[in-house]
Formats: sequence, structure tokens, C-alpha cells
Amino acid sequence: GIMFFPDPARAVAEFYRVLRPGGYAAISANPDAARTLVLRVLVAIDRHAQSQTTRSGPVTFKGHEPRLRALFETAGFRDVATAAETRTIPFPSFDAYFAPIEQGAGIAGQEYLAQPTTVRAAVREDIRQGLADTGGPVQVEVDITYASGRR
Repeated sequence: GIMFFPDPARAVAEFYRVLRPGGYAAISANPDAARTLVLRVLVAIDRHAQSQTTRSGPVTFKGHEPRLRALFETAGFRDVATAAETRTIPFPSFDAYFAPIEQGAGIAGQEYLAQPTTVRAAVREDIRQGLADTGGPVQVEVDITYASGRR
């Protein structure tokens, strides 16, 4: 979750500093909040809320693989590797997917519960349609970028 660090370059440099010689470090990043498991809810809130909310940190890591590679190489890591993938996470129903958000789980759930009822309803419907819910199982596609390196 490198995108949650206020200064990703400093974080990777600290990983390098505390890692024993020959050790490896690896990170993951969400390149697009609309393609994450739950942060997509924040994107929908921003579309429907009257005023913008203040978040505790960035929800995406723009730049994907080249930027992650540069962070590791600048910090001094060797054998730097990056990869991007899309994973499909199945849920038995939309309600099974969305229930933790409606219960206030995580950043997205807390932001969701802080919204007026009308915004919550619009966000829920937005996400439901985005996942092409037909009343049966839903598949949530998630984009993740990884980087790793050896000290």
C-alpha cells in the first residue's frame, strides 16, 4: 500500500535502510481508485457528494510501473522488478460485496456512512451498476501494480 504513505520516496528509502544486506522488499500500489476492491466507493462518493471530503492520504499511485521502478532504484535497490496485474475477486452477491462498506469498514466505509442518506443510496446504486449486478454473483476486477528489489 505505498500509495498511503505521505512521501513514497522516503518510505522506500526507509525500507532500504532497515533491510539487511541481501534482503528483499516488495510493495503494491493501486494505480486507479476506480479499479480497487473498495476505494472505488470513494470515487463514487466524490461523484455524488455536494462537497468534497478531506482524505487522510492519496487513494491511488499514479505512474504505475515506471514510477515504482524509479523509487526502488533511487533508494539503491538492485534486481528491481515490477509487474501489473488485474485480479477478479468473486462475491456470491452484490450485497455480500457491499455489506462491509454499509457497516463502516475501512476508509471507504467510514466515508460512506458520513454521507447523507440520498448520497449513500446514489453511491450504492452507482457501484451496483458498475459491477453489472444482475442479482447473482458479482466479479470485482482489481488492478494492482507491484515492485520489488534486493538490498
